[in-house]
Amino acid sequence: MTRTLTFLKHNAIALAALFVALGGTSYAAIAIPRNSVGTRQLRHGAVTATKIHSGAITPGKLSSRAFGGRILDFAEVDTNGAIAVSDPRGAKTKYWNPNTGGAVVFSRPIPTRCYPLVGAASTLGPTLGPPASVGASIGMGGLVGIAYSSPVPVTLVVICPR
Repeated sequence: MTRTLTFLKHNAIALAALFVALGGTSYAAIAIPRNSVGTRQLRHGAVTATKIHSGAITPGKLSSRAFGGRILDFAEVDTNGAIAVSDPRGAKTKYWNPNTGGAVVFSRPIPTRCYPLVGAASTLGPTLGPPASVGASIGMGGLVGIAYSSPVPVTLVVICPR
């Protein structure tokens, strides 16, 4: 019994601090409602990419409300102008030249507030040779013009703000 009393005397302040800390944590766990910490409670710059564990954020875990826009149309186009995949279905190419590009026509009109994003990276396979410069612009109706400096498969996404 004397060893226990000696230990308590020598560590009284440390034990008191431990119980206060545990008590505060326990109180916070019980008193704060679930999911009550949000954007307003976090300081600007408090969460950075280096502080987020790899794989903690994946496309499947993201809410559509987390973005300021939505994907309206999507198409994968090979170098010959063939549409491999599109959403909505029924997209086709028009005025296609394998060396310079052409236009992708979607089945519905594209609102003027939307903008196209296009890149040479594609699921149709790797691009060989030097990287190509690729650009896109929205025309009348559902037409999106694509231009590139060398023949590459392209991925086209039309994004609209909410």
